[in-house]
Amino acid sequence: MDTKLFKFLKPPQPPKKLKWKMDAEPELLAWSIRARNYNVFLGNILFFILTTLAATVSIIIYSVFKKTGQPWGLLWATFLFFVLVSLIFYGSHQKVNIAYRITPSGIEYCKWKYAIRLNSKLVGIISIFVTVAFLSLAITTSSLSLVALAGPGGMGVIALMRLSSKKFRDPNTEYNHLEFKWRQITQLAIATNRDVVDLKYTYIDDGHETHWNFNIFCEKGQKESVAAVIRLHLSPEVPFIRAKVNVPLSTE
Repeated sequence: MDTKLFKFLKPPQPPKKLKWKMDAEPELLAWSIRARNYNVFLGNILFFILTTLAATVSIIIYSVFKKTGQPWGLLWATFLFFVLVSLIFYGSHQKVNIAYRITPSGIEYCKWKYAIRLNSKLVGIISIFVTVAFLSLAITTSSLSLVALAGPGGMGVIALMRLSSKKFRDPNTEYNHLEFKWRQITQLAIATNRDVVDLKYTYIDDGHETHWNFNIFCEKGQKESVAAVIRLHLSPEVPFIRAKVNVPLSTE
């Protein structure tokens, strides 16, 4: 049975508008992948810190409910924790979709990312749930005012609605399509710390020679074969090394 979960775990399908620039040439290698194109270590630290903060907030909410004697305090706190952790995970562990195609003339890739899309009905249910929880707190807890609770609660609901809106998604949707000729490559490296093949390349920009690097994200166990194919098309003078690779905030 082909469920939505299994579809998500499959490699991403390239966008329909993608037209390979070297489509007329034979395909030597081609694959698509979801990758985290940023510093993984920093992303994990950010997730840990914000998750700890979310747990603290949830415990405080539970404590407030417990003092009022309401039986559903644990339910509210648990729900809030999972909502916050889900949003934190989306922010700190985003993945970008990338499709690669290697031909005799070079390599090109297409990188695309879609902003989070929340179902409008789900947003409505969460909004009602949060509103009821805050009203219950304000009514049963004399030390808390409705205004004090409505502020952060309303901001959370607005944030969810914004994430699901088309006006937010469109500017946060990325699409990049670039190509590299073999003559531009000045170094080939197999990363020792990631499933990445790193290329250094040179290009001319407004008459000036510019040097940059390009990360090729591979499936587990694939980087050796990808590097071998690339090496066959490079000049013998191009250095081939193994080194720790710094993955920048962008693959461009």
